[in-house]
Amino acid sequence: LINAIGHFNEWKLPEYPGREEYTGVLFHSSHWNHNVDLNGKRIALIGNGASGLQVLPSIQPIAQHVDHY
Repeated sequence: LINAIGHFNEWKLPEYPGREEYTGVLFHSSHWNHNVDLNGKRIALIGNGASGLQVLPSIQPIAQHVDHY
């Protein structure tokens, strides 16, 4: 799950129900985890502002599937 909402200078992961139980990789676009290989992964991208518009075109060609919220 890639959370792409918030300000670049004050990023934070919002409180979503069930977030604590999520066992996959979770990071904010302003604090990108470069150690995560996104090739062939199913990805949920949250955010349709600048972060979402910048991240989606980069990950869509390499991901197996992207859900963009």
